[in-house]
Amino acid sequence: IAVLGLAFKANTDDVRDSPALTIVPVLNREGAHVIAYDPIATENAESLLGNNGIAYARSLNEALKDADAAVIVTEWDEFKKINWDILGHTMRNPLVIDLRNLYSLTQAGQMGVDYVSLGRNAVSATVH
Repeated sequence: IAVLGLAFKANTDDVRDSPALTIVPVLNREGAHVIAYDPIATENAESLLGNNGIAYARSLNEALKDADAAVIVTEWDEFKKINWDILGHTMRNPLVIDLRNLYSLTQAGQMGVDYVSLGRNAVSATVH
């Protein structure tokens, strides 16, 4: 599972109170292989999370390659601009779980991936 965003908010390397500090260990404990990516907070998160069962990607592409799902935890601009039509095809199972509701449901319907977000209906992938 690719976990996208380790900082507690975008544009910072601060991981204090980040939801990722709770989510990543739970996924790990449940047997998921986690590969985490954050544009600038990876080093700080790794110092708290360690690397037992957790891998850290240096790029978004590396995080998503062969992932069964991507969980968006932080609302980085980089994540808002992901071309899911392209990167979704590098995933083993193109499923996006958006904990920040970065995309409208209309956008989600055009992304070519299955999409689940908080408090809204799920959107199934459409074939382009």
